[in-house]
Amino acid sequence: METNNVLQEEDAGKTVRNTASKRVSWASVVQKDSEMTHYDLKVEEIDGMPTAIIPNSVFQDSPPLWEDYIVGKFLSKAPFVGKVHALVNRIWTLGDKTLKIDVIVVDATTMRFRIKDERARARILRRGMWNLCDVPVEMTSIPLWVIVKHVPPKLFSWKGLSALTSPLGKPKKLHPDTEACKNLEEAKVFVEVDLTKKLPKKFCFKSDMGPDTVVEYLFPWLPPRCIGCSKWGH
Repeated sequence: METNNVLQEEDAGKTVRNTASKRVSWASVVQKDSEMTHYDLKVEEIDGMPTAIIPNSVFQDSPPLWEDYIVGKFLSKAPFVGKVHALVNRIWTLGDKTLKIDVIVVDATTMRFRIKDERARARILRRGMWNLCDVPVEMTSIPLWVIVKHVPPKLFSWKGLSALTSPLGKPKKLHPDTEACKNLEEAKVFVEVDLTKKLPKKFCFKSDMGPDTVVEYLFPWLPPRCIGCSKWGH
């Protein structure tokens, strides 16, 4: 009897050890895709400002975090996020169990979808209109930097630059160079651009507070656009 008890205890110990050895930490799972890294930067003072050179490796194979996201605008109140999450992970992944889609609620009619697979994002954007949980939704917006040229001094402000970029979509933030006023004739603004509209190259603004203002828009990067159907994303 004692021998059997000893054997059972040894077996139980082996089971615990095996389970512990197979246990994977949450940190190790997260770090498979990305992790923070310390860079040993050479710092020197130039004109009283601590200055460091960013190594080229920082820019290589380093896509921006926002690149994985597309925005869906529901034509009425958005369904429960849990239902949407379950549905898109079933129909958008096409059975690929390695592809996981995250869903984030923005407001009552808008959700943001994180899709790491570039081909899947392009396929979803290509279709444009989807029906999720019996509610139509348009994949219409994509965040990108917009350069606004010929900004008048009176409009070089948070409110002014917001107004100048609102015809393109929803302005989100200013580039650090613009906040620092490095170039007072042009501004760089991060905008969720509405891809259902034709993107203007120039725009005229009128105001009772002064003369008309004509600004020019430059788009350093845009997703591919089909020549045949004029839709973005393919």
